[in-house]
Order: sequence, then C-alpha cells, then structure tokens
Amino acid sequence: MQKIIQFSSLVFIFLLASCAEPIDQTLIHGTWQADQYLANGKPKKSDPANIGFTFDSKNTYHFKGGLSYQEAGPYRIERDVLYTTDTLGNQRIEKAVRIAYISADSLHFKMNNNGIPEEIILHKTK
Repeated sequence: MQKIIQFSSLVFIFLLASCAEPIDQTLIHGTWQADQYLANGKPKKSDPANIGFTFDSKNTYHFKGGLSYQEAGPYRIERDVLYTTDTLGNQRIEKAVRIAYISADSLHFKMNNNGIPEEIILHKTK
C-alpha cells in the first residue's frame, strides 16, 4: 500500500510539473532559513530555526534539517519541481519537491511524506 501511495505521489508531482510555467532558476541561489514547517497544515514539532538550505549557481545544494541531519549534492529544477540528490549518504536517492512559490526573498516548498502533505516556508538570508 505504501508503494502505491509513493507512486501516486510521484505521478501527481509530474502532472503538476507538466502544467507549470518554468521559474527563474537564479532566484533559488542563496541561503534560505525556514520560518514554518507544516504537516497537514499544522506546525510540526521540529523547530523551523534548525532547517535551512543553500543553493549555488553551480547546481549544488546543502540542507540542514534539525540539529544533526545534513544533505548535500547536486540539484536541478524542471518547471516547478526541485530535484536533489544527497551525495553525503550511501543511497543517493533523488528527492523531488514542488516549488509552490519563489521570489527574491521567499520560497515555499510543497511535498508529500508517506501520504502526508508537508510544506516548508523559507526566507532568504543571503
């Protein structure tokens, strides 16, 4: 059942991506700090102050999630979907999140975590 949900989530993301207009990919360059982290529209127990991303113009990213979790590696954007591949871990699984909104100072991700809709709202710090 979980595989069906994951597959359905990926199909949904791809359908959304096919309808979306391309975004200005240079807007993502910089350092981003989370203001809110929501699951099913409610704040998660994780402190958003411990969540952040850095994206550079060479298409590499760094993510910190919580006090000790980190990811880093290449990223790419297709339409409104951000794809990241963690090269710090052994599995090198590509993850996809939808960029729901991006501007020079605001970034809003929407994703699905095992059937639970999640959102991260960030602001640019650099």
